[in-house]
Amino acid sequence: MARKRKIYFKEWAAEWLILVKPTVKGNTFAASYKNPVQNHIIPYFGNKQLTEIRQSDLQEYLNMLAGEYSLDTVKKHKSCLTQMFNEAIDNDLCIKNPTRKLKTPKTKESEEKSIYTEEQSALVFKYAYLHRFGAEIQFLLETGVSRSELLALKWKDVDFTTRIVYIRNGAAIVPNAATGKLETILGSPKNKYRKRAIPISHILTRILGGLSQQSEYVFCNINGEVHNPRTWARRHFDVFMRDMNEHYFLKGIDIPVVNPHQLRHTRASGLVNGGKNLHATAKYMGWADLKMLQRYVHSDVEDVRRQLGII
Repeated sequence: MARKRKIYFKEWAAEWLILVKPTVKGNTFAASYKNPVQNHIIPYFGNKQLTEIRQSDLQEYLNMLAGEYSLDTVKKHKSCLTQMFNEAIDNDLCIKNPTRKLKTPKTKESEEKSIYTEEQSALVFKYAYLHRFGAEIQFLLETGVSRSELLALKWKDVDFTTRIVYIRNGAAIVPNAATGKLETILGSPKNKYRKRAIPISHILTRILGGLSQQSEYVFCNINGEVHNPRTWARRHFDVFMRDMNEHYFLKGIDIPVVNPHQLRHTRASGLVNGGKNLHATAKYMGWADLKMLQRYVHSDVEDVRRQLGII
């Protein structure tokens, strides 16, 4: 039975944060719990009584967030609210959970191809210097290679003198013909155009030069072997993205979590819309022709005006 004494949302939210704090890491608590609750959720719902908050109120709140923040941020807020009301029921503060049928609204990010702006890319690249998996992200951001190309890269493919990286293979997960078990192998790229030479900057050259070369692979697993692409994504890429998002969220900067392929989109979009030579861009990205470039060109007429210099 629900407690007769009426309790305001801000009272329970503050108490709930105290309960949650010992159960998660410090950075996670600050970015995924304390910041959303204290800076957003309490100011919005704080003066309402806990039992008066309806599902429609919560859905309206999430819809509002979706118009301003990334999908990842909206999910953080939804998670906080869900956990908060679950605990409230367990503590006899309310009977029904208004978050039970909440829907995660579409954000601008989820409706469009999610890529980083030039400013966001610079911030992610900068944070990568602080992270144990940062060099992998910096390589992806600058070169636009795919995940499989990154993991297949060997030191013999890197020419430090000419500052050129040669893409020759891709790491793929395939079933073993004899055992049927999945294993990671190196295979040829999707087509002949994906075998290419990529010039790299002095900055990326220095970053690579600071890495250990004890394995034949530039970005190897703990055994010095080629990474399983799925395991790498979960244990390296996703960890970096979560930590990066939390780092900037605490500073009031909302940088969405993306996947490796979206970093490739980011690089392609930056080259195309930065006025770079289209044929050189296609060759750089490993495309057979210019058709792939069409998806990255700005559709806004004012961007077209600016790029063509029409005053």
